[in-house]
Amino acid sequence: RAHSSGNMRVGLRRALSLPLSKFSVGNIFRRQAPAGFSSAAAAPALPPNLKLADDDLMTAPPPKSHQVTEPDAAANPREKPRAYFQRPGSVGRALEVPVVPFFALEAESDGEDSEESAAAPPSPPLSALTLSARVFGQPLRLDVLQTVVKWQLACRRQGTSSTKRIGEVRGSGKKVRPQKGGGTARAGHRRPPHWRGGAKAHGPVTGGRDWTYKLNKKERRLGLCVALSQKLAEGNLLVVDAFRTSTHKTKELKLKLDSLGVKDALLVTEHGKEQDEAEDEAHTKFLTAARNLPKIHVQRQLGCNVYDILSREQVVLTSGAVAQLEARLLKPVRRKLWEPKI
Repeated sequence: RAHSSGNMRVGLRRALSLPLSKFSVGNIFRRQAPAGFSSAAAAPALPPNLKLADDDLMTAPPPKSHQVTEPDAAANPREKPRAYFQRPGSVGRALEVPVVPFFALEAESDGEDSEESAAAPPSPPLSALTLSARVFGQPLRLDVLQTVVKWQLACRRQGTSSTKRIGEVRGSGKKVRPQKGGGTARAGHRRPPHWRGGAKAHGPVTGGRDWTYKLNKKERRLGLCVALSQKLAEGNLLVVDAFRTSTHKTKELKLKLDSLGVKDALLVTEHGKEQDEAEDEAHTKFLTAARNLPKIHVQRQLGCNVYDILSREQVVLTSGAVAQLEARLLKPVRRKLWEPKI
């Protein structure tokens, strides 16, 4: 025992004298990895029907072009200078997009203009609109998009699938054959799960299942900001003054959208804006004309979501919808105070 304990002491002293790198997992277990194996986690995959950027836009910019040295690091020589990278979502960045007067667009028609379109006054053209970089300048985050899309699709599930158990399947409860003497398995009724026409074993419970789960509000907001920023980076985000037309004809609206190059798009309007009677009537005509376009989806600002943005090729926003989106997404999140249950 004394000899073995002495050897243990010598071995422990040698182990403590070695550097820590000798005890790393790679040095202890030296096994050759299989071909094509990567230790990095695989990137989250999105559904195949969602449309994102090209491969060039998916890659991050080189860090040298955005590298900035900390100003206080040179004053204190003891601290090592650290490198900070200005990401596209920085607060100081300004984004400007042109605003297209949608009502003033002249539809290219073969016939003469109608009296309604001639009598309608064109809206004044707007020069440009400054977008918030915290909403429309976020970097691409595939993990956040995948999380939000998965949450949306889970919340859309109805959960009404149900199967019939033994007590619900139609069939006799009489004993089929004698217990013994037949050389076959025991059978007490005609509704076992392994029989044809029988019950379903371990199926969904009657009454439905709730597939919804909670996702943090900050992550939901970040997903919407990333989706809008990606559409702007691709050049597929367009801003117009308002969606108003002089007629409810779908053909006239299609000609206007074709002149803008809009084929498969999500049109986002402002929510709850007070308008006069003429503007309200023109907006109603626009909604009526847009119903029959298969690849055009009109949506209010409060209903704007990540899945609908990614499922369409383009996004067209009104200037009022941009202001409401920025006000809603930049609003600070209020935490609910804990209240004791009485």
